[in-house]
Amino acid sequence: MQPKTLAAMRLTIEVEDQKADFVLELLQTLKEFVRIESEENLSPQEKELLDERIEEFNNNPEQTVSWASVKAEIEAMKKGSHR
Repeated sequence: MQPKTLAAMRLTIEVEDQKADFVLELLQTLKEFVRIESEENLSPQEKELLDERIEEFNNNPEQTVSWASVKAEIEAMKKGSHR
């Protein structure tokens, strides 16, 4: 049996000071999968995309799904496929 290999992707985001707490809180909900490091290498296009996503979240928070719900749904799907 082959050992599992882990793939990693490094994602760096730049966040305005007033939005930093929100973004860090959001990332902390993913602490099982995310290690947070502080760097400042975001392109203007990436910054714009993040700003748009944050604005969308702030305007429509009822359309978000918690990580706990997503994880539970994935686990249920896994169990269902093993039948």
